Amino acid sequence: MVVMDTSSLLNAGKHAALPLSVLSAAIVLCLLALQLPSWCKMASNRLVACANILKTKASSKEAAPEASLPLVTKELDFPADWWTSTKLFQLEKRAIFSKTWLHVCHSSLLKKPGDYRTFNFADFAFVIILGKDGQLRAFHNVCRHRAYTVATRPEGNSLVMRCKYHGWTYDAKGKLVKAPKFDEIQGFDKSQNGLFGIRTFIDSSGFVYANFDVYGSDGLTIRVGVPIRARLSIVETWSVPGSFNWKLAVPSGAFRVSSLTRLNKLAELFTEVSGPFESWRWPAEFELSPLTRLMRSTTGEQWLTVTVIPISESKSTIQCSIYCSRLDLKATLPVSAVKQEISDSVKKLEMFYPEVSESGSIPDAASQEPLLAEVKAHSRLERLMGNEVYPASRMRETSQACKVADDLCTELEVAAGERPAFSGLDGLSW
Repeated sequence: MVVMDTSSLLNAGKHAALPLSVLSAAIVLCLLALQLPSWCKMASNRLVACANILKTKASSKEAAPEASLPLVTKELDFPADWWTSTKLFQLEKRAIFSKTWLHVCHSSLLKKPGDYRTFNFADFAFVIILGKDGQLRAFHNVCRHRAYTVATRPEGNSLVMRCKYHGWTYDAKGKLVKAPKFDEIQGFDKSQNGLFGIRTFIDSSGFVYANFDVYGSDGLTIRVGVPIRARLSIVETWSVPGSFNWKLAVPSGAFRVSSLTRLNKLAELFTEVSGPFESWRWPAEFELSPLTRLMRSTTGEQWLTVTVIPISESKSTIQCSIYCSRLDLKATLPVSAVKQEISDSVKKLEMFYPEVSESGSIPDAASQEPLLAEVKAHSRLERLMGNEVYPASRMRETSQACKVADDLCTELEVAAGERPAFSGLDGLSW
């Protein structure tokens, strides 16, 4: 009988396993060899696509500045004076600015009780103040007595707001606390003469919004709020005046800030070339409201808000604020470069505005259609009512007698020829 020790058995097992491993490796190599031609072809196609994209981007940079603007198309549904009409701008105040949630500022600007800031959006003057209870409240910046401005400074700190005309004083909740010589008047009720409040909303990221509509409308359907986990602190705020219609600055991409989002370009390039790189794409721009765009850096540590504030049918102001999530990064922020790029974008819009004003063309019609729809809907409402409808007005809720008197005066003025009859859509070249 032949006896084998344990070491001999192990050696025999190893020699038997060797051919199996070789066979497995050979099979894997054969499979790789079969797939190699298709992989090479795919890689070649992607390299060609990448080269074409780079070539296109390079040629676009060499083109004239206006070549970077959206393609101009003619939309018959838009009025010819879409960019220039004073009457249309007044309608936009009633149809859009009066009843849409608008981004105002960031809550980090109001830290201590009594901190306030004043704003003016398309002739809507209002003040936002932080109360002792930690609540932010917004009010029309108009005294209830003689419609004088209550808060005259751009910003400050005070738990009471006093009108300088006759001394009416309001607290941080908008309540009238002092009205000299009126306390003795029979029937005068302080509780009925507080500041007119404005609906406010603060999203999870601390951005503050306001809506002037007293009837509770939300206006244009927008995505209110962007979830930002980091706690933001403001670095700098500035504004740039512009000679163009506000709607020209609405489309996404109207303001290119490559100094803040330049690292996103590589991710976008990879996304265009290959599907597997889709997860590399980081959104660089969000819509906070129809008038405000929020831009972020690739790291998510720097943020920029760009708000277009309508002044008239041909004037706008671009309000910018840059934020940082880490205090130690403030010194490294490219604030000067961002300011320069915003100024350059404003200049491009100013150069482009005369062209579209004269031709009546509509750049990026898709971004203008929601605005047109909102304006048309409100205009139809006014035509049905037979008068202009002011969603932000408090006149008609104060007294039914005032409403009747106002309607009667309007009818008499129309009959006497002192005031044209309400024309609605027809008066706006639709």
